[in-house]
Amino acid sequence: MKSKDLKDLHQQQLPELTKRLSQAQADVAKLKLDLSTAKLKDVKSLSRTRHLIAVLKTIISAK
Repeated sequence: MKSKDLKDLHQQQLPELTKRLSQAQADVAKLKLDLSTAKLKDVKSLSRTRHLIAVLKTIISAK
């Protein structure tokens, strides 16, 4: 992630972060389904979303 994006995430409040986390988890579930049905050709979006989830969980646990 870019440092600007990380700064924006750190400045958000806890409810916004948890909402974004749940949205990212839903996106991962959808991407996994697309991957298993061979609709998803680019795995980068899945890895980016997983990284976003890890970053969000780290920020939430720090707050």
